[in-house]
Amino acid sequence: ALKASGIENKVKHRKLIIPGKAARLSGELEELSGWQVIVGPKDSSEIPKFLQEKWQNP
Repeated sequence: ALKASGIENKVKHRKLIIPGKAARLSGELEELSGWQVIVGPKDSSEIPKFLQEKWQNP
């Protein structure tokens, strides 16, 4: 899906944030995509706080 979307041409990084509940898939996703997978919060209401504390622009 990442390749089909063309997202790699739209961003300067290769980082993918996935929901906390999907954390067990992070290793497989990294292997398949070649992107760094970051496990985000379990609840979407925590996304702003997560981005403020964890996200660093490349």
